[in-house]
Amino acid sequence: MITKIESNSEYHSSDAISASGLKKIHETSVWHYLRDKFSGSPATRLGSAIHTILLEPENFDEEFIVYKKGTFNRQTKAGREQYKKWLEGHSDKELLDDAQEVVIDRILERFQDDQDQQIKVAKQYMKGDIELSHYLNYEGVPVRVRPDCLGEDFIMDIKTTQNSLGVVTPEFFKRQIWNRNYHVQAMFYCDMVGRDPKNFRFVVVETKPPYEVFVCGLDEDMIFKGRIAYNEALTDWKLYKMQAIVSKYKNDLAPDGSIIL
Repeated sequence: MITKIESNSEYHSSDAISASGLKKIHETSVWHYLRDKFSGSPATRLGSAIHTILLEPENFDEEFIVYKKGTFNRQTKAGREQYKKWLEGHSDKELLDDAQEVVIDRILERFQDDQDQQIKVAKQYMKGDIELSHYLNYEGVPVRVRPDCLGEDFIMDIKTTQNSLGVVTPEFFKRQIWNRNYHVQAMFYCDMVGRDPKNFRFVVVETKPPYEVFVCGLDEDMIFKGRIAYNEALTDWKLYKMQAIVSKYKNDLAPDGSIIL
């Protein structure tokens, strides 16, 4: 195994398959993964910013910049030109807005609440190797993993979330683990770096009031099904890399080639 301290862009430029790639293959197929074009969204930028401010605060100003509303009058031609030049001058950084800055500030305040037992637990799982890239060959396939935090006997991953219909609770997040296949990512991480999946922990951070924070792990069903899922996806990827077989749908086919639902 090779470990590296590198930037996110360097890590994502590798051809080795990652947990997010295997999740995509599991959810859809190799065909869809090969055609997947990542496009950043406000939610993903906010999530990335929260990861950085909590785990690598010294890097925050180098990676992100906040545009203060009203800095330029974008209703005028001159203002739009000024804004364009400002963006060009900070093209190496992720752009955040005022509202996102408020969310980040509120979350930082939550993590100062040492009376909250879950905050104390979360901080315990934020001590270790942060964003360390791991490259290895697994069953003949180059793979890569980059846990948020890797301790001596645990792995921690921060997940930002919100519930549009109410507050974020452990029960709500459990449904998200299944719906978003977080257990697939978790098991891939554990098996690749040799950590007991019973010691995998999610630090869940709510991105709207009351900015709830709690820590949770995987149950036996998640461990079992997560391992099966990533291995099945890896088999499909291996067929593509070694035999140029591109799977598209997992359904059975009728004699005429149509898909059986």
